[in-house]
Amino acid sequence: MKQGLTAIKRWAPQEVATTVRTLATGGLPYSVGQAIRVDGGLLVTKY
Repeated sequence: MKQGLTAIKRWAPQEVATTVRTLATGGLPYSVGQAIRVDGGLLVTKY
């Protein structure tokens, strides 16, 4: 992500793994059907 495509300037495989583990172990019991993006801010609207 050296070209500035994301808000967070690093590759984050650990964050993806943490998110998957949290979902797989039922760590978000009140969340139902949401799309969870772990993209470092890639889809954040830039002004």
